[in-house]
Amino acid sequence: MPCIPARTHAPRRTGFPVCRATRRIAWLAIPACILLLGQLATAGGALASDRITKSVQVGLSVARLSSSDAPQGDSRTRAGIIAGFGLRFPLTPGLELQSGALIAQRGGRYDVVFRLRPYDPALGTGVARYKLDYLEVPLLLRLEAMEPGRARISLLAGPGLAFKVHSHKVYTDLEMGIPDPPDELLAPDAWARDVTASLSVGVGLDWPGDDVGFSLDVLYGFGLVDLQVVDGFTVKQRSLSVIGGLSF
Repeated sequence: MPCIPARTHAPRRTGFPVCRATRRIAWLAIPACILLLGQLATAGGALASDRITKSVQVGLSVARLSSSDAPQGDSRTRAGIIAGFGLRFPLTPGLELQSGALIAQRGGRYDVVFRLRPYDPALGTGVARYKLDYLEVPLLLRLEAMEPGRARISLLAGPGLAFKVHSHKVYTDLEMGIPDPPDELLAPDAWARDVTASLSVGVGLDWPGDDVGFSLDVLYGFGLVDLQVVDGFTVKQRSLSVIGGLSF
């Protein structure tokens, strides 16, 4: 039985504000970074394979959803795993282009008011739980900021693309005003977009080693594309990722 969220108050944006100019810059930066990455991957000489840093990465993702119809206090987080591999291409001394491929568990949950059927006057309440799994391809610039001792501290910023691997949306803790309400209502799997874009900023630390080095990146990402648009009800992804890596 489909669930359609009911708008109970004026739309209100929550979470980190993203202006239109920022979105335009990000959308222009994505194809530029992809083109640059392709050129770097095929270039010889200065970008020989022994100068490309490769790493295996794993970490923690804490994600939540920013909705135009849900007060910020109603939003709750979903913790998950993020793992994959990374590549760093040197551009100039102290500046690298960082990319890779990571499987990330995103999503979140929040309290909702909904109708069982369109135009049904009876309202229900519950908790909408979103589980989203993505294949993420970041395109970040990594600028070395300082080098205390053997450690290196860098600033990171750039866009990224996310390809949906799996999505699951379910309503639980239902109060519907009907006899024997179901324990949960499952939404169609196709509710979320297959491809989304985001903008990430953060800080990274590196501890080089003779054979294997260690890195730790902390990134905050905010979505540039609505995951869902239903009757004016929009949802964007926000996430905090802490990713450790072994580089070689």
